[in-house]
Amino acid sequence: MNETRCPHCNQLHRQGARFCPMTGKPIPSPGSAISPAESFAGLTGKLPANYLLKDRYLIVRKVGQGGMAAVYQAIDTQQPGAQWAIKEMSDAALSAKDRDFAVQSFLTEANLLRSLRHANLPVVVDVFAEGGKHYLVMEFVQGKSLQELLRQRGAPFTEAEVLPWAIQLCEVLTYLHSRTPKIIFRDMKPSNIMLTPDGRIKLIDFGIARFFKPGKTTDTMALGTPGYASPEAVSGQTDERSDIYSLCITLHQLLTLHDPLNSLFNPPPLRSLNPVITVQMERIISRGLQNQRERRWQSAKELQTELNQLLRIAYGKSSAQQPVVSPMPARISSASVAPPSVTPSGEGQQPVAPGAGLPPTHVVTSRPTTRLLAAASQLNARQMVLVLAALALALVLGVWIFTPVLNALSVNWNNFPLVGLFGALGYAAYPRRGVTFASHVILSIVLVGAIWLRLPYQSYGALWLFLAAVISGAVMEAWVAFLPRLKRGQAAESWRKELIWLSLMEAIGAPLFLIVVSRGIIEPNLMMLLVALILGAAGWFLGDLTQQYLLYKRAGSRLLY
Repeated sequence: MNETRCPHCNQLHRQGARFCPMTGKPIPSPGSAISPAESFAGLTGKLPANYLLKDRYLIVRKVGQGGMAAVYQAIDTQQPGAQWAIKEMSDAALSAKDRDFAVQSFLTEANLLRSLRHANLPVVVDVFAEGGKHYLVMEFVQGKSLQELLRQRGAPFTEAEVLPWAIQLCEVLTYLHSRTPKIIFRDMKPSNIMLTPDGRIKLIDFGIARFFKPGKTTDTMALGTPGYASPEAVSGQTDERSDIYSLCITLHQLLTLHDPLNSLFNPPPLRSLNPVITVQMERIISRGLQNQRERRWQSAKELQTELNQLLRIAYGKSSAQQPVVSPMPARISSASVAPPSVTPSGEGQQPVAPGAGLPPTHVVTSRPTTRLLAAASQLNARQMVLVLAALALALVLGVWIFTPVLNALSVNWNNFPLVGLFGALGYAAYPRRGVTFASHVILSIVLVGAIWLRLPYQSYGALWLFLAAVISGAVMEAWVAFLPRLKRGQAAESWRKELIWLSLMEAIGAPLFLIVVSRGIIEPNLMMLLVALILGAAGWFLGDLTQQYLLYKRAGSRLLY
């Protein structure tokens, strides 16, 4: 009997079947063209170079493969210069009973990761499905895992090297444990800790690929890795002190090379394996490795305080005097860093490459719009829309109510060019060619038109209003065309350059609009230029706030479920 194979679930069905009874998706007829993502149903790591994923992410190469997961390096065609790591996972090996649970669990955890913002965590920017597979788009981290560095080194790291890393890990655990609800990492180990060339630690891989492993769709799947998991993880009753155990056993291995599997839940004392370790460090690690969690450090912050005190006493430095960043170990040059392998589970190291789109330091915490979004993270999409709609309505009502009042005042309102908001706002919200021109022209005409409706006279002719908007909009569009060169491909870390450039644009374009619309009657002055500059900055802030919000929220509405 002839059969045909479904490209989505990889199951055989009768020849001529038009739809798969398992997935409900159409089965291509023989000879029909399907995408690489569909043609290798159930198989990951098969996307070729230059394949365009989601009509946005251009695949450069595969950098890791393991189990049911693969990792690619990709270029973002919508953000010039940005590079991402894309993790690909397949649910083809799961039964129909487990698939729905796995997909929903993956979406829940993936969207949780997208809400996290910390200098020691990679940024997750997108999650979607295509061709029967699931994808997670995240920061492309430079460096190597501590596991690979330890293997290449062939000797324990020194206490002076490990201390700054430990303090950084305490900081990121404190951040995770302070979320609502608390986030327990559960899988701290050297292979899940990246070290960038400038010494920044990145805690990677929250293990979301586990949802796509057959037989791993129960609560026991999140217990961590044997040897690194705490004793209570066996029962599944983990809390923040479980992460402290995993961190301390990881530090134990970095300082001794001792494999924790060789002495499960009973590692030998640090100084018995490495006598050069200080007594204070041995005491700190020993307390963190107590089998009874009540006897361990009760929080990552408490552990960090002890480590900082050791840093100050033993090495004459404090975290204030020395940033919590240590250089790449001398035996491994940062210039020689190459992409690491991915563990067989597909949950290992993130890919690395020179020239990554995001910097390894404080990009996330320095962007003001990201900070504001973090503060408003409790709002769902509907609430956010209502807030923005209320603000827009308040602006319109304010113009409608106060225009006659303000017009009666003896103030030259031409010195306050409100049109200085629109070009910067439009481009920052949607950075594409033509957006600056369109947003400035349309919104300027609408704003001035609304004011005219409330005044007993019109200061300028409609034709001159149109010409002023078009001419000034064209100048602004030309100005924006040079912005990519100014950024030099550093789209994710150059928000300050964009802010300054767009503010200067409005300081030129807004006065130009008033000069043309008044046919030269209005002359620019210092007050006008200063206000236009400020309005340009305000426009960028509102636009970038919108763009950042959409970046982290829009993927949810595009999933194929």
